[in-house]
Amino acid sequence: MRRVELTPLIAAAAAGFAAWISIGSLAVASTSTASRVGFLAPFWLAPLLMAAFASAAWASNLTRSTSLPLFFSLVLVLPWIPGQVPAAFFLWTGPIVFAVWLAVSVGMISAGSQIVVVKRNKLFGSSYAAGAVAFALYLAGGWSLSAILPGGDEPHYLVITQSLLRDGDIRIENNYAQGQYLEYIGVPQRPQYLKRGINGEIYSIHAPGLPAVVAPAFALFGYPGVVVFLSLVAAVGSAMLWRSAHLLTGSVSAAWFAWAAGALTVPFFFEAFAVFPDGIGATLVLFAALPLFQERVSSRRWVAIGAALGLLPWLHTRFAVISAVLGLVLFLRLAASRDGRSRIAAFLIVPITAAIAWFSFFRIVYGTFDPAAPYGRATQTRAMNILNGLPALVFDQQFGILPNAPVYAFCFLGLGVLARRHWRLALELSVVSLAYLLSVSTFHMWWGGFSAPARFLAPILPLLAIPAAWLWSTTPHRATRAWAVTALAISLLATAIMAGVGGGFLVYNVRDGYARALEWLNPVIDLSLGMPSFFRQTSGGASLRAAIWIACAGAAVFALRVLERTGVGRGAFALATSAALALAMMGALTAVWAIDDVAAPNPEKSQLSLLGAFDTRLRPNGVVMQPPQMMRLQAAGEVLSMIVVATPTRRTPAGESTLLLAPAIIPGGTYEVRPVGEAPSAGTARLVIGRQARPARTWDLAADFRDGPEELDLAVSVGSLVIAGDSGVGRSGGSLTLRPTKVWEGRSRLTGDIARRVERYGPALVFFFDGNTFPEDSGFWVWGGRRAQVAVSPVEHRAPLQLFVRNAAAVNEVRIEIDGAEQTLNLQPSEERTLPIPIDEDRPGALIRIHSQSGFRPSEVEKGSADTRFLGTWIELR
Repeated sequence: MRRVELTPLIAAAAAGFAAWISIGSLAVASTSTASRVGFLAPFWLAPLLMAAFASAAWASNLTRSTSLPLFFSLVLVLPWIPGQVPAAFFLWTGPIVFAVWLAVSVGMISAGSQIVVVKRNKLFGSSYAAGAVAFALYLAGGWSLSAILPGGDEPHYLVITQSLLRDGDIRIENNYAQGQYLEYIGVPQRPQYLKRGINGEIYSIHAPGLPAVVAPAFALFGYPGVVVFLSLVAAVGSAMLWRSAHLLTGSVSAAWFAWAAGALTVPFFFEAFAVFPDGIGATLVLFAALPLFQERVSSRRWVAIGAALGLLPWLHTRFAVISAVLGLVLFLRLAASRDGRSRIAAFLIVPITAAIAWFSFFRIVYGTFDPAAPYGRATQTRAMNILNGLPALVFDQQFGILPNAPVYAFCFLGLGVLARRHWRLALELSVVSLAYLLSVSTFHMWWGGFSAPARFLAPILPLLAIPAAWLWSTTPHRATRAWAVTALAISLLATAIMAGVGGGFLVYNVRDGYARALEWLNPVIDLSLGMPSFFRQTSGGASLRAAIWIACAGAAVFALRVLERTGVGRGAFALATSAALALAMMGALTAVWAIDDVAAPNPEKSQLSLLGAFDTRLRPNGVVMQPPQMMRLQAAGEVLSMIVVATPTRRTPAGESTLLLAPAIIPGGTYEVRPVGEAPSAGTARLVIGRQARPARTWDLAADFRDGPEELDLAVSVGSLVIAGDSGVGRSGGSLTLRPTKVWEGRSRLTGDIARRVERYGPALVFFFDGNTFPEDSGFWVWGGRRAQVAVSPVEHRAPLQLFVRNAAAVNEVRIEIDGAEQTLNLQPSEERTLPIPIDEDRPGALIRIHSQSGFRPSEVEKGSADTRFLGTWIELR
């Protein structure tokens, strides 16, 4: 009979209870850490999960060592402890619970197996495998962000490409005037320039190198082809990163670690498929740096390396620093040996020629050899900017490298360890990196505009991932490797969250000092207020807060080193690693909150998140914790009415007359619009959902709220909403809140998709979900060749609705599906049809999908029209 160990069964049961807790959702009712409301999963599920976890542990012969990391899951219970608790306990609620389970899984794997030494083989032991995996991931990342890309400066690089292909020049004024950018972005664009050429023509402020490189891909496959091409180039760069790390260490596992650290984290991952010069620049740098790790390089390879260095300044002027310094490093390498000196000519011929051509370009276009000529007098570079830009690029929560990819702390440490054995290589890498880092730090706009974090560091950071391979392969300490794995796991998780949530919305921040990823990660407390920000704080103040985080992380690593000396087992060490990280995070957050004297709990954001978690099937139980009562259980529907949607106090409202700003998803349902205190004595309020949308509903504040709250029906969930007042409201003051009375569930729920824009058309509200429509004043166009989805709901309850369809100026097949019932319309040019929209009594509206098979461009059929949109069919509601 098998002997039963109690520890695995207890650990598994504890994890089962934590799994039940993690299904729940919690909110703070006020800034008090004792006043909370929440939803919990069915109570019968708790013992069922505990028994299931324990049974799985028994059936799989889970050992004591392997089971110990399961106890870390109990941190998920901390936010639910009744009574007054530290604000840091609320760290362990919201989406961060997935990180807890990831930590548990990694801990169990590391506790249950020895470090695997991967032998060199065709599948795992080659740079080709690294490049192939990276290429697939970059394509997936580009697809995930396709709804918001191209953005920022990307369209402007593509316009230069169009000018090269269609005009044979880089004079771009006519390309913008013709709206050629509408092929890949629907937002009006203007030429980005600061100084005209000496011929009076407009030349882009952006360098022509990238547009020229991607021109063949754009000519063949348009913008998608450019994304695939850039992803392929970046994948080649990741393969060279793998190879360089393997050449340095001889370790396959170290090469994979360096590859993951440099190729799959911020910033390189998000620059791999973006139409920016940074991703392709990093690949060229990795290629040019290969001789630093490889003893013998042929003359033909040296010519190619010289060409790579010569191309860098053509991609961006700031890359000239890398080209010059790395070129000098390689030149000194060659000059140190007789064989190397024989290859100097082959190495220098292309970069010297390219440099002459590069300076001549500015002389021909702008009348000066100065590469800063395109910027006029607006270069925004000053040496004093380094005092802010340098620490910000490292520590800022939105755009710094360490908060978004902490594995680079391990990489920087690896550079120091590398110097003990290969001092010259460490010095060369340091000189190249530091020269470039200082040069970009002089730029006032160190954050890089609309871009992923640390974009300006992307060309050099993958090169600095290689020393991490050396540290990984040479360290004898379990604590060091545990730290490395933890930092890499957090960094990869950050990439996955940014790429996978909201179509990439979390990647691109505005300069307000609140990282979107941190705000998403936890809805109950303000993680952003516990992290350094170089926008909300001075450079010294932000650096102080960064020092607190460094000190807490250092204390955690020191504790692990002390524990390692005791000879503790792998399971206990894995549990201690997760616990040390958790304590370090809670300690750093608490210290920063105390310095700033802020209340970490965020009632408005957490209650809005709790509203989104309402689901009587998954979470039927409500929890109320309000002093002096410790805990009260009731139905989830009763707790729903206690939720208040209010304007976040941590953010500046959109305008002086903003009455309500809800900057997150509002579930479809029925709401009461209530004034806070007395209703405004005058003015009109307008409900707006979506950018550039018109008011979906209006209220006379003095009259409509006289007898109580107004009712608001949302047929589906919306991404955000604003209720703004006119000038009369601005004089009388006041604000509004939403209180939910019903949330659509089950059959009443039209769809789980989120509407991004709402327009009123006659008797109906129309909810738009995608970018495949063009809303106008009286109706909307559906793109030709695309499928659009909308939801419609009558303004007056049970009022009949009709869908009016007018075909475009071409023969067309239009498929229309109304709540699952599809019909096909074969339409002649300008033919019209009217279709009834049946709406069930227990549903708030109808879900409609429209697919226009063909379309036309007004500019091709209407004389004098500059409208190049590809329009399919016109829709009105009647």
